[in-house]
Amino acid sequence: LRSNNIPTPPAQMVPLTKGLDDVDLDGNWAVGQPSDGEGNAEQTLGRKKKKKKRRAAGHESDGREADDQLTAPEGKKKKRKLLGQASDAKETSNTKLGRKGKKSSNKGMPISMETAKTLACKRLESAWAAHVKAEKLSLLEAQEVVPEDSWFFACWPDATLNLLPSRLFQEDISASRTLLAIHKGANADDAIKLPAAEPGTVAVAVLCLSVERVFVVHEMLQSKWGVKSFALCAHGGGRKRDQIARQAKAVASGVAVGIGTPSRVLRLMDEGHIKPSGLEAILLDLKPDRKQRNLLQLPETRRDLCGLLRRHLLPILGQTSREGTHGPRLLLCCGP
Repeated sequence: LRSNNIPTPPAQMVPLTKGLDDVDLDGNWAVGQPSDGEGNAEQTLGRKKKKKKRRAAGHESDGREADDQLTAPEGKKKKRKLLGQASDAKETSNTKLGRKGKKSSNKGMPISMETAKTLACKRLESAWAAHVKAEKLSLLEAQEVVPEDSWFFACWPDATLNLLPSRLFQEDISASRTLLAIHKGANADDAIKLPAAEPGTVAVAVLCLSVERVFVVHEMLQSKWGVKSFALCAHGGGRKRDQIARQAKAVASGVAVGIGTPSRVLRLMDEGHIKPSGLEAILLDLKPDRKQRNLLQLPETRRDLCGLLRRHLLPILGQTSREGTHGPRLLLCCGP
């Protein structure tokens, strides 16, 4: 038998100490066994897999949230407390908002006329800034339009178009006969009797995002407001010249409420069919489209609206003439 002569496998060589790269490793090795790092790693992985299986089966609760709370530093806890105090202070400040003309919105937060006008002014300012950037206007051109709070009627920020008549401030819209009549007849069952508009004017102009939206608003005003309106947009067939001739004929006799797109209203004003001085209010319908863009965000409608402001509305917006007549003001309203 030659079992004693069977060669034994060489023992694994492990380092005695961990030196630097430039250390002479000759003679720095000794016979030993491999470290237990690999075995420990396999054991920890196995434990984690078992824990995951138990959590999936519902036998063991997930204690990670508790561990996070225990291991969270004190600085984060202080920040969370400060954030909570800031939110509470913000809510209390919102409840104290406004003293004069105070009303409560759908969310229960009171709002004043001044605050409502300021919010609307900021929205128009951002739209004008986006138009200046998109059209690459010069500095002098950018300074032509500087929105002011006096340009706007006060309206609740969350007011929808179908509920708009009851969301207006009566003391603020007293300058507009048509809006005042709509506001007073908001809860009436019969159709609202609007004051007659002057020839060649549109008393209240509602500007919408598209032709499709024009007819949606047209039906809404008739069903919810009890108001008959006239469409000022590309419809009715035929050439654009013929469409504008028909619409100009209707405006010549006076229109109390006209609903249209900014491009068509701009053309009617450019050609002299609509007198800007006869406007009482310009309502901007900010219902977003399928891509969540509204009248102030879509480049085409924003360009036409800014053209209306620069060419026709700037001299008369929010102004009062010597005879005591008030100029038109803007009214921003969201959908539906």
